Amino acid sequence: MVEVNNAKATCTVSPNTNVAVEVGRTSIPIRVHCPNAPYDSLDVGIALNDTNLGNKVTLSMSSLNFIPDRNSRYFTITVSNDFDTATDATALSVVFTLSGTNAASYNAISSLSFTV
Repeated sequence: MVEVNNAKATCTVSPNTNVAVEVGRTSIPIRVHCPNAPYDSLDVGIALNDTNLGNKVTLSMSSLNFIPDRNSRYFTITVSNDFDTATDATALSVVFTLSGTNAASYNAISSLSFTV
């Protein structure tokens, strides 16, 4: 008898709390770690929850690609000098989507909140 484990792996984001990015600065590298590297491929799409900011807040990557033997990838958040803390939303989040051949083997990734 063969036992099959259908449990999904969970990717983690770190840091996952107290992320703050100052105007005119770039965040520290943010790590997305997916245990049990995918057999073929896993793509993690990353995007801001607020699309009205234009280029005031940007992400260094729009997608992170995981392949066999690659469990961790990094991205940064940059806030431009054009960001106005008086009128622009200062509580933001990064949302993650999963795609690729092995996406069904992973749980959804919770969004990452950050402040400016």
